[in-house]
Amino acid sequence: MKKQKRLTIKKVFLGIAGVVILLALAFYLRVYIYGAAKVHYCSKQLRESVPRGASLTDERFKVYTDCYHSLGFVDTLRLIAGKSPMNSADSQAIKTTDKLAVIREFMADSNRELVFTGTDLPMPYFRVGKVTQRNDGENMEAVEGWVRMVNVYEDAKPLAAGCGVYQYHVDPRSNTLTQAVTRGLRPNEIEALKAKGTPCTETTNQVSKMTKADAEQIAFGYLERALPNFGQIRDQFIYTQKLGGQSHDWIWEDKDYQLPDGLEGRPYSHPIVRMTVYGNGSITYQNTLPLFEN
Repeated sequence: MKKQKRLTIKKVFLGIAGVVILLALAFYLRVYIYGAAKVHYCSKQLRESVPRGASLTDERFKVYTDCYHSLGFVDTLRLIAGKSPMNSADSQAIKTTDKLAVIREFMADSNRELVFTGTDLPMPYFRVGKVTQRNDGENMEAVEGWVRMVNVYEDAKPLAAGCGVYQYHVDPRSNTLTQAVTRGLRPNEIEALKAKGTPCTETTNQVSKMTKADAEQIAFGYLERALPNFGQIRDQFIYTQKLGGQSHDWIWEDKDYQLPDGLEGRPYSHPIVRMTVYGNGSITYQNTLPLFEN
């Protein structure tokens, strides 16, 4: 009887030991293999989204965290097996977390170095609210659900001609580029470049001009990259030219769109796409279509 009892106790201990070993093995697989596969893959995504030498901001690190949380069990098993995640909604979300890709595609420069500078209102090209007239003009009251914020990025390097950089606005809700515009460098930025031995080229008083044909080639190249349906609405753009070719402007407006009663938009009451090409080859681009989506 005592011998049988000892055997029973031994079996219990062996069983407990087996469970502990299995739990330890499961923990190892979960943390060191399962977790390591996700860390390795998402770190690669982060490296590809942040230019070499650029600072790692919280906005950019979100590429990593979004990637890690979006990988499901099946996707991770595929990573352990040396395969890519399945072409699912989750794996597609990993690709769209890179807010820089939409800018690089628009500028046709996959290696363009960009810097995240913060968030801002999409002004002066988009506002929606309740407008009241006053003696000194008008006042627009903000309305809940219609306040928009955009992520702001800038080129890390100044333009080849002129002391300026392109500044970009991206709607974080749809990851759509809503504005690209040049910003003149501040005096301290110009001095910092000089101190590094890489001064920017000061602009001259000479005014550059461009033919409509040349400007159209530039403008339509950008629009084709930015708008999936550009081929369908191309002929609907209205063209204007200023000062004999100093600037060329194309604008398309969705006049079928109607804001809710009581609301007005400034400076546009309808969604627009606008492209301006200047005589020196620089551009201004605005797209309020996603901003009008509520």
